[in-house]
Order: sequence, then C-alpha cells, then structure tokens
Amino acid sequence: MTIQQAPQHAPDIIYRRMDNISPEPIQWLWKEFIALGKISLIAGYPGLGKSQLTTMLSAIVSNGNNWPITGDQCQQGNVILLSAEDDPEDTIRPRLEAAGANLSKVFVLDSITRGYRSNGSPISEGFDLTKDIVRLENMLIQIGSASLIIIDPITAYLGDADSNNISAIRGRLLELSQLATKHHVSILCVTHLNKNSSGDIINRVVGSGAFVAAARAVFAVVRDSENEERRLFLPIKNNLGRDKGGISFTVESVTLESGIETSRIVWGDEELERTADDIMQQESGSEDRSALQEAISFLDEIFDSEEIILANNLKKQAREVSISERTLQRALKKVGARCKKENKRAGKWYWYIQPPREIGKVGDVKTFNNQYLNELSNTGGMIKCSACKWWNTQRNKCLNTHPKAKSSDPERLRRCICFSR
Repeated sequence: MTIQQAPQHAPDIIYRRMDNISPEPIQWLWKEFIALGKISLIAGYPGLGKSQLTTMLSAIVSNGNNWPITGDQCQQGNVILLSAEDDPEDTIRPRLEAAGANLSKVFVLDSITRGYRSNGSPISEGFDLTKDIVRLENMLIQIGSASLIIIDPITAYLGDADSNNISAIRGRLLELSQLATKHHVSILCVTHLNKNSSGDIINRVVGSGAFVAAARAVFAVVRDSENEERRLFLPIKNNLGRDKGGISFTVESVTLESGIETSRIVWGDEELERTADDIMQQESGSEDRSALQEAISFLDEIFDSEEIILANNLKKQAREVSISERTLQRALKKVGARCKKENKRAGKWYWYIQPPREIGKVGDVKTFNNQYLNELSNTGGMIKCSACKWWNTQRNKCLNTHPKAKSSDPERLRRCICFSR
C-alpha cells in the first residue's frame, strides 16, 4: 500500500491526542456568570442601563469587591474600557466615581496611532478589531494584571466588516477569543436587541449569529414589566455556568463632591426566578413596545454622543437595531432633527439636532447652523477646535489636550466636534 505524502507547500495540520491534554477547571471572574479567558455578551434595548451595568462591574473588579447574587469576592484586577458612545470626561469618569471604582485600575482606550505627519503630530484613528488585536495585546502586556475588557458596543469596533455577515465576523471573534484565553482575561461585549417579537430572546441579539455563538455566556438587560423603574439582568445562554437566575437593579441620581451630577446602579435584594424569555413574552403580549418610541430612544442615544452624523451612517445603525427607514424618519421629525448637505451641488448629507438658543448665546440659531455647516463644507469634514485651534476628524476627542467644556457652557457649541466622514 502506497502512502501519499502531502505536497511540500501544504500547511501542516496541528492536532493533539486527548490523553496528552491536561484537564483544567473553569476559572471565574464572577462565579457561574462570567468566566476568565472567555467572551461574554450583554444585550438590551437602548437606554436601559447596559453601560451603567458595565460601569458597576468595572468598579467591582477594580476594587476586588463582592459580587451580587453569589456573594463571592472578586479578585482585584485592571479593567480596560472601549466605549464608542460615552465620553470619558463627562460620563464615564463621573459614573465610575459614583460607583466607587478604583480609578487607578481602570484604563480607557482612546484611539490608535496609525502614523505621523511631516510636522511630527500623530495620525490617530479609532480602534478596529479587524486590524488592532495586536495593539490591544500590547496594551494588556504594558498595564499588566488585567481581568476585564469591556467593548461597548462591539459593532462600533468592526471597521468595514458587516456585523450581519457571519463569515466576516467569525474570524474577528476567534482572534478576540484567543486573546482572552492567552491573557486569562474576561472580554465583555455589549450590543443591542432588535424588535423581533417572535421566537426566543436569543434570536433578537443584534448582528451576526457569530456574536452569540462566540460568547460563552449571553445576558439580557430588560425592563421589568411590573415596575418601569426597575431593570433586570438575566442570563440568556451560559455554556459554562448557570443559565437561570438573575438580579434586578435601578439607576439612581448621584451628586459627586465636585458638584457633578451623575448616576449609578443599585442592586436588588434577591435573586430572580424569572427568565429573560418570560419577561420578553410578557412585554410583547401586554405592553407591545412602540416602534416610534424605540426609534426616539435610539436617536436620543445617538445625539447624546454625536452632535452631527452622516445620514448613511445613521440609516446603517438604525437597520442594525431593526428600525425601519420610515420609522426612523418619523422619529427624526419628532426629535426636531435637521438634515443638511455639505454643499449645494455635491457632498454628503448630515443629520444634526438644532442647538438650544439658551445654551448657544452666539446669536441667531439659524445663522449659527449655517456658519457651522459652511465650516464643515469648507474644511472637507474637518472641524476646528476653538480651545486649541487644531483641525481634526477624530471622533469624540480633540487631538490636543485641553479642558473640555461642560454641556452647560456656551463653549460647547464651538468646541471640537468630531465624527466619521
């Protein structure tokens, strides 16, 4: 019998025999809920407190506090935050303080340096999972002792990849999973639920089925049908631990010693018996969530983080959470959004919210908007920061360091406004 040899250029298959593999127990960040070295996922409708929840988890990990439900003490570790929707200065930092986090152990990944201009200034862009996994690993090595990475939302960090394309997403998530295993760190991704009222809640998780498949545990944040002020954190799927039992929480207002007003979550007193599917069936049967109200909540979240957004980008994000174009248009009209082209003959369309007259104090609102959009057109999509005079297109942050204006300050209307072209 002749045994054929593999061609010289063929890649080798890597395999192991099971009796040569040493068994290892599951290591937990939060026992029975979030495992170390694995990907977990939190999904929920906009505005229900997903980011508030991850802030509290960051506080627990950074301090080594006790977990709710199980009461087990968390091993203290560093936390890395990737947030595309909340501002570090006026939202994330105050919330972390309110939650009692150890701020010296929480790190925010702002951007990636892609190169340098001729004058030596850096060219910075947003983090992209399709090409920046190695850079994230370098950060893990530099800071050391990281136990938790939060990516909120995961769909904002996929570059040009289509979040609904399973084959396009699976490779990116495999690399992320390998990173988690190699560095023994929990990676917690955040996403939305869509409006599909039929079937199990697991089928409502926005984006490719690859997200749910890659995550070892998937949780939902939903509104309590019996108490509108209360939110429920419930498991949808857990391949490694318990898939039943959750906890409630509410969001309370807090005023910091600095006078900054913010918020934090307060855990409920006992473990819940209900499942996420039970809650969603009650919601669809008795309350029938309004598509228009959902779209308005979606826009509130968008315009809280971006003062202006490309029309095509807005449509894409709306589709990802199953908001139809007709409902989106109705919601835009309801919230008083305006649409404007870069210039009359050519250019891209943008949606923006008209700035309040009492905040701007810069003359007539119409005049301000015309000047604002003319500046946008004349600079090819680049806005000049009034505090440091730096022209840039970076999202949410000016390239130069300077005190950021508060939302109640007139400077807010002239600060560096950043967005993707």
